[in-house]
Amino acid sequence: MFLSKTYAKTSKQLDNAPKAPEEVRRIMENEYSFDALSRKVTNLNEQLEGLEQKQRQIPHELDVIREKLHKMASADVKRPAETETIARTETSKLDEISERLKNIEEQRRKNLRDTMARKLTRNSKEYIMNIIVSLIRKYGKIPALKLKEMIVDEQGLCSKSTFYRLLNEVQEESEVSVAHKGKEKQIVFKLK
Repeated sequence: MFLSKTYAKTSKQLDNAPKAPEEVRRIMENEYSFDALSRKVTNLNEQLEGLEQKQRQIPHELDVIREKLHKMASADVKRPAETETIARTETSKLDEISERLKNIEEQRRKNLRDTMARKLTRNSKEYIMNIIVSLIRKYGKIPALKLKEMIVDEQGLCSKSTFYRLLNEVQEESEVSVAHKGKEKQIVFKLK
């Protein structure tokens, strides 16, 4: 009795499994939307462009200040106190601009490092394992071949050998087990 109910329920879940690649892609997009990440990367790129533009302006500003200092030093020898005050002011502006330049460079390196880290984590082991578990959890029971098609062939997240290695790790670490239906290997989410 229990087995027949379980079989009927599993059969119904398999009937409801996506058949077309478009359905799988839609499910993956709904489950793992990258819009927020994409907006954040775009925002970081815009900030980086703004910083680069400011950085390009700094050498010109430094040249203008140096020219002013040079003119003041050579033109007005009669008022040393006034010239010294102006020189200190311009020197402090130079120091401020140099400090801004250092900060811009540091921020640029940090943004680049963060962007690269995000790109690397997208196809990381944990990320792919989480996708495998969430798909198994969603369908309850799914053929390993169908799961491989979704993750390897359609999404291109990893190679076939990596997929099966990660699938074995998922089986060892989580609420997932293997059931054989003829020659077909079924991955089953264990109910608690």
